[in-house]
Amino acid sequence: MVREDNPFLSENDPRFQVERNRYNQLAMKKEKPGVLGGVTISGQKDGSKNKVAPGRRRRKAGRRHLCPELRDELFAFFVDTIENVKGRLDSVILMVQAEIIIRDILQFFNDLVAQGKADPADRPRVPKITFSWIYRWRLQYGITYRTVSLRVKCSWAKLYQRITLFWVNVLRLRWLHYFLRGLQQTLRFLNCDEKPLWYNYTADQKAMALRGVARVEVREILAKRKQRFTAKTITRWPRLKNPETKKIAILVKGKTDLVTKDVIQSEGVLLQYASHASYQEATNNE
Repeated sequence: MVREDNPFLSENDPRFQVERNRYNQLAMKKEKPGVLGGVTISGQKDGSKNKVAPGRRRRKAGRRHLCPELRDELFAFFVDTIENVKGRLDSVILMVQAEIIIRDILQFFNDLVAQGKADPADRPRVPKITFSWIYRWRLQYGITYRTVSLRVKCSWAKLYQRITLFWVNVLRLRWLHYFLRGLQQTLRFLNCDEKPLWYNYTADQKAMALRGVARVEVREILAKRKQRFTAKTITRWPRLKNPETKKIAILVKGKTDLVTKDVIQSEGVLLQYASHASYQEATNNE
């Protein structure tokens, strides 16, 4: 028995001797008498030392998967999509692809049967594709929802230069005003800031990726897929006691020139329409 399990070990090898001693102990081991009248957790009076009830026993390996080729082909499709296309996948797309793979597998088997190379009784058993099946498949291959890596990132050196240039310009303007006017007039600031927004913004949504990968990339053309609008905020210094301007302005796309409708008075929002959903030079001047 030792020779059959270890055909490449010599008898002088210490590992061979260890295995031989273990087999001798197993062969010489005597069965221990069962406990008379012993009652286990399962309620059986057989002297068994099993602490798990029969109804709760599970195999360590689990039940075998139906059609393992389906799982491998679906995983290959997933890897090709996220590595080459850099696209987003969800459970619905994976379910549709799984159905396509099942159809190809059955078609290939039917071709083998027509050629006489397979028995119709050996038809492969395929699972029913559901969201639960996709979830178990993801657990098997380590596929989770991951946050997409930052696409555009400014280096610290460039950011430091921009901040330095901004504050230097601010100090230049304030010192110029001081030397020209002194303390006779207060320097007033009026600043406007714009931020592009989308109605259906999915850039911050998580995407399926392999567990443990260092970078999750997704290629998307946001401007082609999403309807955009722009928010503009205004800041004054020093602040006016009774400001006439609204706190925030929202510009949406329309078929006419700039049109203003004060429809949200309680929240201090100014709603505007223009031919473009972004503030341009003409729109800002107007």
